[in-house]
Amino acid sequence: MIMISGILIAGCNVKESFPKQTFNLTFASTNPPESMDYKVRLGWISYLKKASGGRLNITISSGGQPDQYLNMVRSKMLDMADFSEVRTPGLFPLHEVIQLPFMFDTPECRIAAISQYLLGQKYPELENEISGVKSWALGRRGSFQVFTKNKPVHVLEDMKGLRLIIRGTIQSQTTELLGAIPTDVGDSMWHNSIEQGLVDGINNNYPSQAYLVKAYEVCNYVTEISACGGGVEQIMNLEVWNSLPEDLQKLLDDTQLKYINAYGYALDRWSQDAKALIDQSLKDRGYEGVYILSKNEKERWIAAVEPVFENWIINVTPIVGEGKARAILADIKQFSTENTLTDAVTQECESTLREWGVEGY
Repeated sequence: MIMISGILIAGCNVKESFPKQTFNLTFASTNPPESMDYKVRLGWISYLKKASGGRLNITISSGGQPDQYLNMVRSKMLDMADFSEVRTPGLFPLHEVIQLPFMFDTPECRIAAISQYLLGQKYPELENEISGVKSWALGRRGSFQVFTKNKPVHVLEDMKGLRLIIRGTIQSQTTELLGAIPTDVGDSMWHNSIEQGLVDGINNNYPSQAYLVKAYEVCNYVTEISACGGGVEQIMNLEVWNSLPEDLQKLLDDTQLKYINAYGYALDRWSQDAKALIDQSLKDRGYEGVYILSKNEKERWIAAVEPVFENWIINVTPIVGEGKARAILADIKQFSTENTLTDAVTQECESTLREWGVEGY
């Protein structure tokens, strides 16, 4: 679907050192235009067009079949898309490291994004795991919290027997170890399934439930546990990537750290706004608001899911060896404690978002 226009004529007086070619690419977004993901991506696309002198034009759309985005990019039905490995459980076990439970405290989108970026820089096996595409890590959209309709969750024992909507292998294992029953329900049925009592609730992030699915409208209790979270990547068809001139490839790669920093920062703010909206809604209806696990109680939950980490190591050992698997796990845990949000980082992120014209900044 890539289109290249423009002709380089011998003898023309060309100021730039690169040929006058325009690359028009398509990009499919999982989330709708009202989501912060989409708004930041629009700003990034605008920046790329300007920085490339108008030679890199990306047209973004949302909807379609997100579960098919990877195959559509590989087959060049799409040039680019966002992609989450929770939609392909077990196919890319190295990438599933970003889903492992209790590694990031809320808000964690920015820290998770940088951790995943640094991991990819150190271990090329991660990028090479998804064949047929060029990929860039974006971290994760938010850690999953427990939303329930009829029963509050304050201690680990309260999870026993709850039927919770989940997505992905890592989250399924985590949910079972916490005593609940993982239930697979299609996205479009989340709200109705909870409302009709087909399930007891959902384990998902704040923004999705506040602004998109709006399951908080039919859930009376929310407990912040910050367990798993689906990873997010941006992918481009590999042939399309290889067709880009070196300077445009460099622009995309060099922009990545700035992009994920601003993207993660904006999603963290969006997540906290969503949490505040949900908390106030619960209180307005006479419930307790978002419940936060105590430090001692959360340590019990963390201990309960330790087998998930060993299972991940077992799954990736045939790919990279046990030693490297344990090193990857140790590194992402280390990265998750670094790169904290300082005043300087806040100013840098907000400056980037304003420069890119992102709505709300």
